[in-house]
Amino acid sequence: MAEEEDVTSIAVCEFFAKCFLALDPPESLSELSDGVVMFQALSEISMDHFDPTSITHEAGGNWVLKAANLRKLVRNLEDYYHEVLKKDADFESILSNVNVIAKDSDPDGILAIVELVAVAAISCDDREVFVNRMKEISEENLGEFQMFLKGGMETISSFDDDDNAREGEGDEYSDSSVVFDGDENQNGPSSPGGLLFPSHGDISADGNSELLREREELRKELSDARRELAQIKSQVKLNEEDNKKEKDKLRALNEDIQERLTKRDEELH
Repeated sequence: MAEEEDVTSIAVCEFFAKCFLALDPPESLSELSDGVVMFQALSEISMDHFDPTSITHEAGGNWVLKAANLRKLVRNLEDYYHEVLKKDADFESILSNVNVIAKDSDPDGILAIVELVAVAAISCDDREVFVNRMKEISEENLGEFQMFLKGGMETISSFDDDDNAREGEGDEYSDSSVVFDGDENQNGPSSPGGLLFPSHGDISADGNSELLREREELRKELSDARRELAQIKSQVKLNEEDNKKEKDKLRALNEDIQERLTKRDEELH
C-alpha cells in the first residue's frame, strides 16, 4: 500500500504533530527514517536519555549516518525502558533492522520504533500531558492511532532487574493502569473495547463490542506480521550484502589471476 494511502502512517504523523512541541512535524513516514524527529520527541519525555544534540541532524541521503542515529535511538530507548519504566521490549529485533530502515525507509521497521515512542509517552511521569495532547488528534485518525497504540502496548513486558526493582511493584503492565490515570470518569477497569479516549465514542454501547474485539485481534495480528516482515527483510538484506561481498572477492581474485597469466604470457614471448 502506498504510504499516502496508509491510514496508520497518516495517524502516526499527526501523533507527532499534536503531541510534541520541539520538532518539525513529519509529513510522511519516511521522514522518520533518520531518527531525528523521534529523538526530538523523546527529548520532551526525558532529556537525560534523549539529548537531540548527540545525533547527526543533517544526514541527508547518507544511510550510514541515519543508521547510527537509529541505533543510538533504540539503545537509549532500551535504557529508558529498563531504568525508568522498568519495562522491556524486543529491542534486539528492532536493532537488527536499522540498516534497512536507513537505506529504504522501511515503514514496518519505522512503525516498530514509533510504537516504543508512543508507549513511552503514555507511561512517563508526564503521561497526563501527552494523553491530553493525543485527545487533540483528529477524529478520523484517532481510532486508527488507538489501535496502533494498543498494539504497541501488547508488545511490552515487565523488566526484571533485582538490583533496581521498585519496592512494592509486581503488577503486570496493563492498559488501565497507564491509559486511564487521571480520568475522573473511570472508576474501574477499562471497557471491553478498551478505548483509549472514551469521550470520542463508546463502540460497545452500540452493541458492537464483538466487532471491536475482532478489530483489536486483527490489529495485533497485523502488528505481529509487520515485525516478522521487518525481520525477514533485514535478513534478506544481510544475505544480499554477504553475497555481494563474496562476488567482489571472486571478481578480484579472477582479475588478479588474469593479470598474472597475461604477465607470464608476455614474459614467454
